[in-house]
Amino acid sequence: MKKYKQIILFLILMLVLGFCSMVFGQVCLADPGEPDTVLFGDACYYLYGQPLEGKLKVPIVFFHDQGLMCIRVPLVWSGPIIIDSVSFVGSRVEADTVVVRIDSLSQKLSIGMTMYYDTLPSGRGLLCNLYFTIFDTGYVEIDTAFYQSGSRLGFCGHVGAWTPQFVKFQMDLVPFVAGDVNNDGETDIVDAVYLVNYLFRDGPAPIRSNCGDVNCDSEITIADVVFLINYLLRGG
Repeated sequence: MKKYKQIILFLILMLVLGFCSMVFGQVCLADPGEPDTVLFGDACYYLYGQPLEGKLKVPIVFFHDQGLMCIRVPLVWSGPIIIDSVSFVGSRVEADTVVVRIDSLSQKLSIGMTMYYDTLPSGRGLLCNLYFTIFDTGYVEIDTAFYQSGSRLGFCGHVGAWTPQFVKFQMDLVPFVAGDVNNDGETDIVDAVYLVNYLFRDGPAPIRSNCGDVNCDSEITIADVVFLINYLLRGG
């Protein structure tokens, strides 16, 4: 019985790898249903000091209406940023294998995820978060790319392999400090009051949405007020 289970597992593995090879190196089929999409969520960053230095967090989100067995997202970026890491904390994908390849010199990144046992049901959500170091102001762009090695953007499932739509990331980086909600050049208790007024008393919105997202979770909530107060008054 154990031998038969191993044979079945091997056949499943070969089937998945066969689909993935279509995504990674061959021409993919047309998307079989509603257009699947890979795009970017709300980014968060800070940039200040002399010399300028900061951090940038960029979420990759995706939608698909077919069960998935593998995902491939090759990326290329430009601008005054250096990749630090890729995090899958909070991802809706529970992959059996995850392969991340980073080429900082060529500014390229490749993410591959494979589900051997259970397909990922249709839905939308977070794929992963990209973390960068910022070393200057300027324009940043993250786009998909076709590498000479045959890597291309693609999904695969029981119906075959296909290429989802892709919406590239674009942002102008200018100096500012997360938490400087009223944009007066300082982060202090006045900013916490400003944020409370915005959230609970219909006060004006933060001058820059990034400044209000103090904990960098892509939302402006009471958690940002707590985070800011902890930082200002409790050494957080």
